[in-house]
Amino acid sequence: MPANLKMRDLIAGNADLVIEDEMPTTLRAFCARVASYEVFLSSEHTPSDIPRARLIGHPGSEYVAYVRRSFQTLKMRQDRLLKLTTENRP
Repeated sequence: MPANLKMRDLIAGNADLVIEDEMPTTLRAFCARVASYEVFLSSEHTPSDIPRARLIGHPGSEYVAYVRRSFQTLKMRQDRLLKLTTENRP
């Protein structure tokens, strides 16, 4: 859960880096999953109750593919901008 919380916080804290105009469904689904686990774990349930709980599922490979694809796109844009700024220096 600590890694999931960190990823959720990174998504929320860096929403300005999201390429799309709105938060993508796969990122919202991941954050919703983390929130459902937070609520579950803050109650009197124990981790052994998880199989019987109705928690929001992980978006799976769609989430992983989105993160990889968008990171690559951002890095390409960053490289392009850096080249423009270094080319225009006297």
